[in-house]
Amino acid sequence: MKKKLREIVENLDHEDLMKLEKDLLSGAIHIKKLVNDQIKEIEEKEKKSCTTCGKPINPYYSSYFTIIFGPPDLKKKASFCEVDCLEYFLANFKTKNK
Repeated sequence: MKKKLREIVENLDHEDLMKLEKDLLSGAIHIKKLVNDQIKEIEEKEKKSCTTCGKPINPYYSSYFTIIFGPPDLKKKASFCEVDCLEYFLANFKTKNK
């Protein structure tokens, strides 16, 4: 269940609110680190690599292509960094299936 920031702050006790206020007044170093660590963790989970060339694909910072193929009970997913990698994959896929 996702919570909004307002809900999180409303559920903090007085002591935690005082710590939060102190951190905000001193430049919010702890909050920045906490947020940055969480962003990195989410991005690591979402990280993909190009099926053809192996180049890392970060879905938050680049455009990429994904295809889903296979029989209904065994779907496969492939991601590609560029159109040429997608075309290469499709050309090889066609020759393998002939």
